[in-house]
Amino acid sequence: MRCRIRIKGHLDHSWQEWLEAALYGVLLKIRRLNMRLLSLETVEALQEEFPFYWTVRMEGKEYIMATSDLEKLIEDWALAWSSPNTLEKLVSLFTDDCVYEDLPLGVVAHGKTELEQFYHLTRSGFPDFKIALTSHFVAGNRAGAEWVMTGTHKGDLPGLPATNKQVSIRGASAFELQDKKVKRCSDYFDMAAALRQLGFLPA
Repeated sequence: MRCRIRIKGHLDHSWQEWLEAALYGVLLKIRRLNMRLLSLETVEALQEEFPFYWTVRMEGKEYIMATSDLEKLIEDWALAWSSPNTLEKLVSLFTDDCVYEDLPLGVVAHGKTELEQFYHLTRSGFPDFKIALTSHFVAGNRAGAEWVMTGTHKGDLPGLPATNKQVSIRGASAFELQDKKVKRCSDYFDMAAALRQLGFLPA
C-alpha cells in the first residue's frame, strides 16, 4: 500500500515544521510498537519539488513521508561534535548570536568565538570525543535529542587531570532554532556518573 498526502492551499513555515514533526512522530510510534522498518529511501520523483520526502516500507506496506531539514541539522550537530576536523562545520550550524550551555559543567558560551573555545576545550580533554544520537525530534522552532557521549580522558581539564579512562554517558540536549540554524543549545548529562567512570568519585 502506498499513501501520499497532498493538500491544496498554502501553509506558512511554522505549519510546515509542525507537519514534518508530526510525521517524524509516526516513525517514533512505529519503533515503539516494535514494528520492523524494512527500508527508508528517497522518492526520486518527488525530490525536485519536495526535497525531503522519503519512502518507508514495513512488512510489505509502503508509505511516503517527509523528514525535515531541521532534523538533519540536529544530526549534523552530533556528527560535527564527533570529529576533530569539523569545527568549521559545527560553528556554521549556529546563529551569530548563539548561546551554548553545558549545564553540568557550568559552561555558557556566547557567540561563535566562545563556542569554538568550548569545542577546543572539550577535544583537548577527550580527543576522541563523540556524540551518538539515540533519538531526536523537531517541533516548530524547538528540538530535542537524546544521545550517548563517549571519549577517552587523555588531556587535563580544569580540576580534572588526565586519567586515560573512557567514559560512556547518556545525555540530552534542548535546542532553540532560528532560520534553520541553532540559536541556543543546552546540554544535560549525569556529571556524577562521568566522575565515577573517571575515578574522581567512588563507584
